[in-house]
Amino acid sequence: MAPLIMAVLGSPRLLGNSAVMLETFCQGVTDAGGRVELFNLARLNVAPCRACGGCEQDGECVVQDDMTGLYRALERADGLVLAAPVYFGTINAQTKAFIDRCQALWARRFVLDRPPLPPGKKCFYLCVGGRPTAGYCQNALAVLKNLCYVVNMELTGHLAFPGVDRPGQITALAGALRQVRQAGRDFTLSLHEQRE
Repeated sequence: MAPLIMAVLGSPRLLGNSAVMLETFCQGVTDAGGRVELFNLARLNVAPCRACGGCEQDGECVVQDDMTGLYRALERADGLVLAAPVYFGTINAQTKAFIDRCQALWARRFVLDRPPLPPGKKCFYLCVGGRPTAGYCQNALAVLKNLCYVVNMELTGHLAFPGVDRPGQITALAGALRQVRQAGRDFTLSLHEQRE
């Protein structure tokens, strides 16, 4: 069966630069024979982590909202691509809530001594930020690296485009979407190879 990619849009701009990048990456996934399951965090109800410790009992979050479906999607997917902008120097709020709710997966690994997810999963991060400095996306990338460490997922790559803020601006950046689409192909091919 073809690799399944969980594609998560973290931006509240439904037609913004992150959305354009994610759609383009997913075209690369299908070019390489992969399947895509798309989630738009701005359209989902994902509450912040309460830090209640409830997940330390059985590895399941006690908060009943749309994150329940996202946990199941993480479990069934072979890979995760996350497209999220940088706000005020780090990953945006909708995406951070999704990541913080992975505390239940942290509990599985570090409290209950269970695998947080089935092994062999890979992750790719797509990032834009308004500030035109080379390191502007580094704090957000550090958050993603920590998520991948906690859930035992390999962060295989990222593409960051600082200085991209206005909706649609990414389309005018020479070669950017070509890079993104190729990244989607390469990511999917690496998942095919892993299955062989």
